[in-house]
Amino acid sequence: SPRYSRLDKDNGARRLFCSLCHIQWNYRRIKCAYCSNANAEKLRHFYSAVFPYQRVDVCEKCKSYIKTTDERRLGRECLPEVEDAVSIHLDNIAQNEGYQPG
Repeated sequence: SPRYSRLDKDNGARRLFCSLCHIQWNYRRIKCAYCSNANAEKLRHFYSAVFPYQRVDVCEKCKSYIKTTDERRLGRECLPEVEDAVSIHLDNIAQNEGYQPG
């Protein structure tokens, strides 16, 4: 199960990241990483006010979320383990809104 995601700095492709085995794989941008919901009306995201290159993708169907770094805004490739650790404030926001990590 993925723990984090990133949008590639070159083409914006979405890549999911497993924190246990450190494998990354391509995944559709408009699709929940946990329940496979692809209904765009049930998917949304919000950005960090502190770090505009970080965002949270949420699914209204399963009420899950995954944090994402947009490398195009960051300007370089991210280290998902580091970005996950420094974006704890986004976990708090998402969980206060009723979402759970996948």
